[in-house]
Amino acid sequence: MTRLAVIAGILFAGSLASAGPPDQPYHQPDTSEWIQPHAQRFFALGNGYASMSQRQHIRLPADLSRLTDIRLQALDGNPFIRRVIVRYVDGAHDTFRVDKWLGVNGDNWIDLSLPGDRRVERIIVLSKDDGNATYAVMGKL
Repeated sequence: MTRLAVIAGILFAGSLASAGPPDQPYHQPDTSEWIQPHAQRFFALGNGYASMSQRQHIRLPADLSRLTDIRLQALDGNPFIRRVIVRYVDGAHDTFRVDKWLGVNGDNWIDLSLPGDRRVERIIVLSKDDGNATYAVMGKL
């Protein structure tokens, strides 16, 4: 019985010691610099595209059409990206000649900057059929 009383006393004393003084106020740490605004981050437009299909069409909804950057990132294997064609709502287009293996020598992604303030209707990625390699397409507003 004395053993049980000793163990209960130790547990009770330990819980009081860890509670801290009750008159000390809690201060919320400033996390404003930890959280980047939404416009500063990439978000997924398409995930897990297989390079063996050689052509991927990604149609963008109107609320995501004002992209400033596009990122192609290797997910599995080493996809070879030939070109990226960006078609705008006004009918114009830009072609980015990439000709690069992703995931080789630590280069897991490539970023493409879009010129001007134009609304993107569709992104077309042309890749080389190299088996089971997959990649993601991301955008930044």
